[in-house]
Amino acid sequence: MFHERSNHNPSQVYPTIRTAYTRIPQLKTTHSRPAPDRRKQCATTEKVRSSARKRLPPESDSDSEYNVDDENSVSDGSEFTLGTTSSSTEQSDKSNREGDFVRQHSTLPVPDRTEFESWEAFDTYIRSYQSETCQVFRLRTNKKVGERNTIIERTGSKSPPIPETWVWYAKTLVCTHAGKFKSRGKGKRARQESRSIECPAQINVCVREVDKTARRFGVCITKMKTSHNHLVDSTTYQHYPVIRTAVGDSVLQTVGALQKAGAGKKNILQFITENSDCTPTIRDVHNLVRKLKARTTQSTTSAQRLKAWVIDFCGEHGNVGRIFVEAR
Repeated sequence: MFHERSNHNPSQVYPTIRTAYTRIPQLKTTHSRPAPDRRKQCATTEKVRSSARKRLPPESDSDSEYNVDDENSVSDGSEFTLGTTSSSTEQSDKSNREGDFVRQHSTLPVPDRTEFESWEAFDTYIRSYQSETCQVFRLRTNKKVGERNTIIERTGSKSPPIPETWVWYAKTLVCTHAGKFKSRGKGKRARQESRSIECPAQINVCVREVDKTARRFGVCITKMKTSHNHLVDSTTYQHYPVIRTAVGDSVLQTVGALQKAGAGKKNILQFITENSDCTPTIRDVHNLVRKLKARTTQSTTSAQRLKAWVIDFCGEHGNVGRIFVEAR
């Protein structure tokens, strides 16, 4: 057997082994990513160049001024570059964009009246002005008449003292989006939206002497800014909580009676929608019912309610009751 094996030519066995080892790199290269097609790349580059030439001004020389044919050209930021739009348009978009929210500025007409007989007249007018212009203002600061008279007396001002019957000397109304959001958390869950976006809209009102001969005072608007840094329209106005829950007194009394009778939240929501111009949500109705319950229960204590019930009971003919007070 050994003699027969030695007669075999080794070259007939080893070439097969060499072929097997040499084919391994070839098998690996067959599964790799194919080489990019240079013809497709050239066609894509030519399309970009042609689109760039179309966007060039007709009076300019595309080869000398913008150098679109030179692939190694470097732009300094002010010239035209391939695959980009105008730099001025991008800068204007970035200046008005914060994240994914685009700020829209709105300038509304100023109030046509600046003098009022009382604070009640001013409140009535400002409510109608807000509903007509779809603005929402809130009271930020106020100052009483006593503080103003104290300042006049301390500084020796020639301004006449304001009568105490006015109660309030000055008020400052700001937009509902005024102020800056201050995070009170630890940063674990970032707040995505906030009503406070530093809106500059503001109305300043104070009591001053409008007729020196008759010594007559009135409420005057001294300063107003009606330029907002957000969108102001009727759709947004109707979705503010203070607007969609502005239920009248008569409707509110009926809602209180329905709540005491055990009516459901959906029935109360239907009643408010049918008998008022408000469009509250079901969550607003839940909050309203909770406030009505708190108003009826927290106004008096259980001892006071029990005493009132005993007094009413004794007021009827034939009933007798006594109240014992524990000495402590």
